[in-house]
Amino acid sequence: MNFKKSHVEEDIKRQLSLIIRKLKNKSLASKEVSVNRVEMSKNRLKVKVYVGSLKGSIYKKQAIKLLNNALGFIKHEISKNLSLKVVPQIEFLADDSLEYSEHLEELFSKIKEKEK
Repeated sequence: MNFKKSHVEEDIKRQLSLIIRKLKNKSLASKEVSVNRVEMSKNRLKVKVYVGSLKGSIYKKQAIKLLNNALGFIKHEISKNLSLKVVPQIEFLADDSLEYSEHLEELFSKIKEKEK
């Protein structure tokens, strides 16, 4: 991975976390939204932002909808706070890694039970 690209990804992740806290949408705050991962394309024109919620997948989907509605504000804040030549196109996606790890944990516990 490119050193500069990974730094830009981390900067965007940090900024998005701050911007989400800054958004005055109370329904977004109640969903306990977190930015789990940011992946930038090689040409740095597109960014995939993986969003999670401790409250579950329904809340994640609602949070993504609210974030997409505030996309103009989010891009403005990123351009104001980061020195990027071009603000990338942002795509919010649900991060299912927590559910996936819970599923794996269940499978491992079933395997352990069968071994006994």
